[in-house]
Amino acid sequence: CQQSEKHLEKINNVDEFVKQIFMVIHSNDPVARSLTLRTLGSVACIIHENQQVHHAIRRALDSHDTVEVEAAIYASAQFAARSKTFAISMCSKVASMIESLQTPVNMKLQLIPVLRHMHHDANTAAIVKTLCINLLPKYPSENFICVTLDSLTELSCATLVDIPDQVNLLIDYLQDPRTKVRVSVLKSLQILAEKGSHLWLVESVNSL
Repeated sequence: CQQSEKHLEKINNVDEFVKQIFMVIHSNDPVARSLTLRTLGSVACIIHENQQVHHAIRRALDSHDTVEVEAAIYASAQFAARSKTFAISMCSKVASMIESLQTPVNMKLQLIPVLRHMHHDANTAAIVKTLCINLLPKYPSENFICVTLDSLTELSCATLVDIPDQVNLLIDYLQDPRTKVRVSVLKSLQILAEKGSHLWLVESVNSL
């Protein structure tokens, strides 16, 4: 399905196609359910507003099986990128998982990139931006910093109005002693320069 994404629109009966895949979501085998979620995520471009699938992904995020939760995170990212309804409805769920002490750190690293797609309305984008900025001091490891800053940059590119604030935030992190963080920051600054250089403040350019 991933390799055939450009050809998925040629499917004549999408409902029947989804029905054949979706029936496996009721399996007792978490690996089977995980494969189903990944497959559904891979065809999100043609079923992104399917409420039944939205519900199945949300339910799978509460699973006690790590493989199934990771598959649900993958599917969440695919659907959030294409469906405004899904992104808005999932914002609080993803945020609570990231903030929860029960969620393993490696899973939080997978969840944060899902947030970069939640820019379909100003209110949701503002909530996600605040959440990400609050995460930065809580999780100072370089992987966390890089993933969070990358996600904030993607959000800023989508909303445009947040570009000046994001540029200033990135310039602050350019002082970080870790090479990996500085390289990530420079890449993000390049993206913001290409996307909206006219929105940069003169002070920011001088600081850089």
